[in-house]
Amino acid sequence: MANQIGTDGALLLAQIDTAAEPWLAEIPAVKTLRAVWADHYTTIPEPIGWQTIAEMPSAADQIVSPYDPDGR
Repeated sequence: MANQIGTDGALLLAQIDTAAEPWLAEIPAVKTLRAVWADHYTTIPEPIGWQTIAEMPSAADQIVSPYDPDGR
């Protein structure tokens, strides 16, 4: 299930990156989603999957809640 969620999120972000409306990438929720995905998922090597604990940023640097991106 986590891999499917990661794949869906990566697809959504790719669609936003190639959209005719560049302002979509500037929406705060999209920026938060991109940061969360970068913290938790890896795209290299394909397919998308969870990052290992060693690859993830420290807990102090991760977004703990998408509802409060500055909360740690």
